[in-house]
Amino acid sequence: GKLRTLLGGGRAAAAAKDGWSTAHKDERHLNVSLMHGVAETIGFMSRRQKMEALKALRLQLKRQGGPLAGSPERPFPPLVGVRVAGRVVAGGVPPMTVCLLVREPTRAPPPEPRAKPPPPEDPLDTEGAAEKRKVRKPWDYAVKSIFAARKETTDAADMVDFAHQSNRLTNRSLEADWAKCLKLKQERFLDLIEKGATTDAHQAVKAVKQVFEEHYDWLMYIFHVHASKDTLATDAAYMGWLSFGDLMTMAGVTSEEPLQEPSGKCAQLDLDAVFKAANFEANGTDPNDDNPLEALTRQEFMEILLRVARAKSGLGSEAGQLAPALAQLVQLMRGNLAKQAELNEHEASAADLRHEWRMSQFYKEETDKVYRKWESRLHELFYSHVDRINGGLSFPCWHLADWQWLMEHCGFHEDASFTREEANLCFYLAKFETVDYLKDRNRYEGMDWLSFLESFGHVVRYKEMPLVATLEELGLDGSAAKLMERLHQTGKTWDGFMAEQGLCSEKQDPFHVELDQVFHLLFYCVDKYKLLGPFLEQHKSKKATKSRLASRRSGPIASGQQ
Repeated sequence: GKLRTLLGGGRAAAAAKDGWSTAHKDERHLNVSLMHGVAETIGFMSRRQKMEALKALRLQLKRQGGPLAGSPERPFPPLVGVRVAGRVVAGGVPPMTVCLLVREPTRAPPPEPRAKPPPPEDPLDTEGAAEKRKVRKPWDYAVKSIFAARKETTDAADMVDFAHQSNRLTNRSLEADWAKCLKLKQERFLDLIEKGATTDAHQAVKAVKQVFEEHYDWLMYIFHVHASKDTLATDAAYMGWLSFGDLMTMAGVTSEEPLQEPSGKCAQLDLDAVFKAANFEANGTDPNDDNPLEALTRQEFMEILLRVARAKSGLGSEAGQLAPALAQLVQLMRGNLAKQAELNEHEASAADLRHEWRMSQFYKEETDKVYRKWESRLHELFYSHVDRINGGLSFPCWHLADWQWLMEHCGFHEDASFTREEANLCFYLAKFETVDYLKDRNRYEGMDWLSFLESFGHVVRYKEMPLVATLEELGLDGSAAKLMERLHQTGKTWDGFMAEQGLCSEKQDPFHVELDQVFHLLFYCVDKYKLLGPFLEQHKSKKATKSRLASRRSGPIASGQQ
């Protein structure tokens, strides 16, 4: 209504009735039709902008000396051009179309796009790659590592073993072994600590347990490490007499002198006696009474330490004196074994360094890539050697005999830097702690899939490998497998080659590079000697025997289970 009033009323209505041209707009323009001086604005012009435009047109017409459009003196408006709100409004006479360049309605400005770094001109630009690495999320070993499944397959429920968990409230393995000492040894164990003690609530018994709690992780590590050194090692799970005697000698406990001599050391005869006493089992009390070679179990190792502490200190039936004697024995063992480790340049024989090694070298993205690269072949190798019991797949694991066979036939023992004892040690170091070795005996004695993978990482720690740069200089494309092939052709040995090149030095390739070389060497030997087939033949008779025994106990095996 106001629009018609401003421009002459009826003419505007008549013009609108005849049908004005529709608006056609783009980003900034708005078409407007003028008929007989009546301006109609459409589109997204605000009401205020419409009023400003019309007032400006009326004022301009008056200044030019003519009446409003549609009068007898001037039937048509002249060509005008006015400025409205900073924009030029251009008008023309009919039948021309007038285009009003007006300001768009006020709107919230669109968000500015984030500036993206320009792509490097050269796809091999290292600086551009460095910028991409900066914005990429860091690699999380607990999520992306091939070993992340350890959170589900180990008793620790973590990629960090029990001994290195800061939030561990109770030592579950100690509690399990302590319960076995009380149950399997019956009253003999309590009488050993305190004559007449009936429960572990006795003060003297609690004091002894407290000493074990303080040193349990280290004692079990030493137990397994020295058990694996035995030439008759039984899955690095039980300690035979030879291993125990060697441990006591290295720890400075034994002596050729009699017990009563002032040296304060036990005689060898005393160790023989305590070993037999600790290994004695009452009939039917120990479900693990078939432990190989009459070796020591974990709880028997704890008992024998008590007997050695009593014999070494010359204690009789004095009440409450065994706990201090045990603490002194452990401190003596720690000090002497540390000196021996430093002398032999083998720190792992006296201290568990696996956690630091895993965090610094093993749980790394570069190492994980190497394992992913060889995963399919390692999987084939592992599962082609897993024992089958009772017609079905038991807990998939390798035993020490399987590992020793592989190392022997792949020629890993041809150089002096990697002995059979070190191969046994790699077998043990790769495994995580098992809480109850009787309940999970296969896991305790054997090496599961992830431990099998880690064992090759420990091989890298002990086996001397030539530098990749040296192999490239010799025209071997930096491959240890090609080096082994050339050695076989020339009749030389790995040890001889390393001596000739003078490669036994402190300079080494990065860990993941040496790991990749170990896998090249391993599968070269596996393919060359066709080790997958012979290994299965080696276990064929053992599997058949187990199957026959199972069929006698439980009858025919269902086809589905088989």
